[in-house]
Amino acid sequence: MSVSNAQAADKPLWINNSDLGCRKNSELCTVGFGISRDEAIRNSKVELLKVFSTNISSKFESNLSAGSTQSNEDFQEVIKEETQGVLEGVQINKVYEQNDGFYVLANLNKRQAGENLKLKITGLDTEIKIIYDDKDSVEKTNLQRLFAKRQALNQTYLFLIGTEIPSPISSELILKSNKEALKGVTLHIHFDEHEPKPLEAETIKYFSDLGYTVVTGVVVNSGATHFITGKVISEKQYINVRGFKKYKVVLKITVSNNKKIETSHLNLESSSTGRNYQHALEGAIKEITNDLKEKINDLNIE
Repeated sequence: MSVSNAQAADKPLWINNSDLGCRKNSELCTVGFGISRDEAIRNSKVELLKVFSTNISSKFESNLSAGSTQSNEDFQEVIKEETQGVLEGVQINKVYEQNDGFYVLANLNKRQAGENLKLKITGLDTEIKIIYDDKDSVEKTNLQRLFAKRQALNQTYLFLIGTEIPSPISSELILKSNKEALKGVTLHIHFDEHEPKPLEAETIKYFSDLGYTVVTGVVVNSGATHFITGKVISEKQYINVRGFKKYKVVLKITVSNNKKIETSHLNLESSSTGRNYQHALEGAIKEITNDLKEKINDLNIE
């Protein structure tokens, strides 16, 4: 790693043109700036994520949107999740310090990153094929989500290496299998939550986008085959700051089948401070909503 001082030399050319510090055929490079070295490194990785997002998102969405029940917002989340893993191979090869902070040049070896992606893709292909071939597998409802994850990795691989890894099962067959698995499955979703029920709405959207038939309401629907119930609990916490309130919010979700047997559960919580109860509650709900988006896959419908 090379380090320069602003007082000893002019700024290196790679600060304004990362290609000048990069092997374009074998590397991706970005520049990050920060008041500290660590901040500059984080920002250089953020810039790399932007490169992936710009070059992958539109094609990925067009490939999966045809006939899919998932939204573009879901696709973006998958892309973000999977491309972040690629950054594990980032190297910081150049650092330049000046009076107001640091510049760093981040380098990602395309071939090495591609090999890591290939291992993940082939692993997913094996998992998908096992579920697809098992006629009685309760996990068939997860095929579309697994395939979306696989395709996000594949588009990242294409961007880095220039070729795709063909899927052993087509997207049309995945979608057909997913629809068949959902036949006769109706979810009743109801949260004990203050209106406008943002957490209930997020859960309904997620399962609806996957293709499930969803009903809601206080009265239990007689046609429901599975039940997702949630309870939002808020409790006041001590804070020695005049004019502010602190509340902890807990979301408890339970999934059960039509025999009233619990199949999975999820507990999320957040504490937030605000000028009043409503202000503090809004902050905590926002954080729990973000956590719910990331962890809702843990809710299994069996």
